[in-house]
Amino acid sequence: MKREKAIAQLRDLIRDRRSFLDKSEPNSVFQDDIDALEYAVNHLQNHVQSMPCHHGEGVTVRPDGVHELSPHAYKLTQKLRNVTVEVLTCETCGEVSVAWYRQGNTEDITDETY
Repeated sequence: MKREKAIAQLRDLIRDRRSFLDKSEPNSVFQDDIDALEYAVNHLQNHVQSMPCHHGEGVTVRPDGVHELSPHAYKLTQKLRNVTVEVLTCETCGEVSVAWYRQGNTEDITDETY
């Protein structure tokens, strides 16, 4: 389901819950549903704006037909030598993350020494 369709469905559910709302009952479970649904709609509407690096809603770019192209435009900001690198893999989904740490003998590498 695409984001726009999910938002439309959530708005339909909000209208549905409002029809069940009893104004004489201030702590209605339906009001809690409405609040949660409105929160979800707001989150979905703001999601793409909070993540500026993307190819577009639902778009995946695979130049070689297999590997997904990152939407980020990376710029080299630092080169180091003698660091500890950790490759972490999620036990549940398999996503990989890389972490690194300076050591006592870590050196910054300049363009002249690279």
